[in-house]
Amino acid sequence: MISQKYWLIILKIYVCAALVASAVLSPLNISFVQMLLLGIYLYQWWRPLSVISELMTQILVFLAIAILYSNFNSVFIIPILSLPILVLFTNSLEKAALETPFQATSVKRSLTSTSLILWIAILVITVASLFTENVALMIACLILVIYLLTLEIYVYFKFLQKPVQEEQIQLRIVAGKEGTAQITLKSLCKIGGRLFIESEEDWIKVTPVHLSLKKQAAYFKVSLTPSLSGPLTVKFTAKTIDRWGLSQNIFEIEPIQLLIIPRAKYGAWLAQKYLAGTKPGSLPLLSSVGTTNVQQGLRQGIEYYGNRLYQPGDSLKQIDWKHSFKYDELISKEFTEFHGQPAIVLVNLVAGNAEEADILAYNIIISALTLGQEGVPTAIAAYNREKVIDSTGVLTAIPLVIRSMQLVKEIVIQSDQIRYLNPPDVLKLRSNIKRISQSNNKPAQILKEILQIEYKVLSNQAKENPSTEALNIVKSKVNERFSVVVISRRNHDAEALALNSYALTQKGNAVINI
Repeated sequence: MISQKYWLIILKIYVCAALVASAVLSPLNISFVQMLLLGIYLYQWWRPLSVISELMTQILVFLAIAILYSNFNSVFIIPILSLPILVLFTNSLEKAALETPFQATSVKRSLTSTSLILWIAILVITVASLFTENVALMIACLILVIYLLTLEIYVYFKFLQKPVQEEQIQLRIVAGKEGTAQITLKSLCKIGGRLFIESEEDWIKVTPVHLSLKKQAAYFKVSLTPSLSGPLTVKFTAKTIDRWGLSQNIFEIEPIQLLIIPRAKYGAWLAQKYLAGTKPGSLPLLSSVGTTNVQQGLRQGIEYYGNRLYQPGDSLKQIDWKHSFKYDELISKEFTEFHGQPAIVLVNLVAGNAEEADILAYNIIISALTLGQEGVPTAIAAYNREKVIDSTGVLTAIPLVIRSMQLVKEIVIQSDQIRYLNPPDVLKLRSNIKRISQSNNKPAQILKEILQIEYKVLSNQAKENPSTEALNIVKSKVNERFSVVVISRRNHDAEALALNSYALTQKGNAVINI
């Protein structure tokens, strides 16, 4: 059997032959029109300008053959010669449908831009044929109108408002963690088309976005990171365009039922597994660069951590000269020595909402588990907005995990109208004061006094904050060099933590922010 590709080639050759024959039979002063039309058709065959121009060329050739041959025979019989071109026209519609974009609309079912352009062009030509009283042109236009209208009606009844049926799945996922799923859409119509999947939520990613409805089923992958307060049913907006690009539909699908596990619940489960003596799996190490942020200003230790921009006060021994020459600015090396020395877990038990409380509980438990697994002796200093809640001496692994689970119950949610700015850069403030002190001019001295006032205010606020009291109590119990793990949502204690972190790093203590 002859394939569709060769049938299309045969029909295109038929169009070229019809135009050549018409040029030969026509008078010389008219034949140039057929040759011009033949040249346009051949160029469009060789290198189509666009799918719309290809459709317009098919319509033009259809009408031209009907008009040109009407001079040689009956105007009622000759339009039949143009009918094979409708096959080419239909094929061009399918090609155009692959590039037809979905038009934004509030209507669930509407015509596409391609369909509107075709109807406008055909109706304009039909009106022109009535004015010119060209019977052959009127008959050809009528054939096009009937054909396109028949195709539209067929699509309306066969291409359903919702041409796919989703298979619902249930997905269990920890809040804030990424989950993936493959969604299956069963096609309910046989004429084919294109499907677009979209989500209004920024925490949901869909791949691929465009799907084909030629097969019995279509598949797409979903990557999502839900929050604790996220929806239990994941909805997607689905948009479809039929096989010929004439109509478009918009509808919703609900393929995923979410079972969101709170971070705190997941952390408690890991802790129980740990206490039961089983392996809970891989836990993020606090010394991992990807999960922690070491306070700037840490320049001592034995383990290389990374590079940062040079800051006044850095030792020349710590400068990375290779990278400094490469980037044309001073780069300092940072070192840390977390393992092998005690740690103080400084915890702010105040959260702004349920989501923050869940994250805070998870961080407390996971930090305790990590320190316990690494064998790091750890003390806990916990506080809220008013007072110190807990201050322990150095704990071993199991007591530490148990204490962390008890501490989670002390988390309080206080949603007030106070907005907290980013904590000040105390290291930069002190460096500026030191640098300005070297100048004796009056404006510099005034600026120095202002910066000193700012630093004094920060110091006074830090002294009054419960975080400072909790840290001092535990420091007296450790009585040796230590590292500090800060777990806080940075609300009422932001400035106090900034100042205390600066003071600790200046003394050579590592400060790690979770």
